[in-house]
Amino acid sequence: MNEQNLDSQNILIGMSSSEMEFLQPVFPGETVTVVSKKIYYRFHKLKCEVKMYNEEMELVCKGVLSGMLKVADNG
Repeated sequence: MNEQNLDSQNILIGMSSSEMEFLQPVFPGETVTVVSKKIYYRFHKLKCEVKMYNEEMELVCKGVLSGMLKVADNG
């Protein structure tokens, strides 16, 4: 993507795969922290390793998410 008006309203996301492992429950109202590490981004395809932690910083979910990004044409 080049520097063409890249605010969040112009970016479309399509998920292509998810490989998630849920380790503990998360309850309504509980605050979670999500950490993502980019594995690669090429040809508008993004693949990330993600981890989610609960309020006690215990790992509750982990896995790999993949998808495609596209800049929307507003014309």
